[in-house]
Amino acid sequence: MGSSSSDDLREMMKNLASNTVTLQQNIISFQQETRPSIHNFEKQMGQVASSVGKLEAQMNGKLSS
Repeated sequence: MGSSSSDDLREMMKNLASNTVTLQQNIISFQQETRPSIHNFEKQMGQVASSVGKLEAQMNGKLSS
């Protein structure tokens, strides 16, 4: 195995390590950006569920009268 092949392999390993770090940073950033959106969505779904419950209660009251 010549020096050029070793250098090429070394360079490929450095690139792989660098790309892996970049990917990890991007994943962390994505998670941090996504977390508040998910929290907001959960809050909105709770509000929808509450509204549906109130509408059902109103409809049940009207039907039983």
